[in-house]
Amino acid sequence: MSSSAATDLPLRVAERLWDDAVSQVFPWLYIGQQSAALNLGLVRKLGIRAFVNCSNRADPEFLGQERDLTCLGVPVHDDPKEAISQHFERAAQWARTKDGLTLLVFCMAGISRSATIVLVLLMKNRTHAATRTPLTENLTEGAPLPPS
Repeated sequence: MSSSAATDLPLRVAERLWDDAVSQVFPWLYIGQQSAALNLGLVRKLGIRAFVNCSNRADPEFLGQERDLTCLGVPVHDDPKEAISQHFERAAQWARTKDGLTLLVFCMAGISRSATIVLVLLMKNRTHAATRTPLTENLTEGAPLPPS
């Protein structure tokens, strides 16, 4: 592929928002750090109503008081030997039941565990994802994610 053809590709990195605490993948899907999930004002501003907590830490405290918000725990340590794949099917099935809700998938840094689960959601629910919004219309140009 020529270099000019590569620059014509429609796929770009998701736009980073709010000091890199959260990035929008699709209008209905965000990936972020735990700090984004703990910020109720940000959660409300983005219209997030469902969370996937990809850490071994407790869910945001406000979830107990906010009845319109829901969370799936995917208790995974930040360790390369951790078997995150055991959570793939459960996370994908849970996300399918949240049709119409905006999701935030988060872990401590918003890089490794949450990115893995976001990819799983997109691959296992690709028909669902494609019918909600075309991929090429929603990814926006931004900086690449730093390595974890």
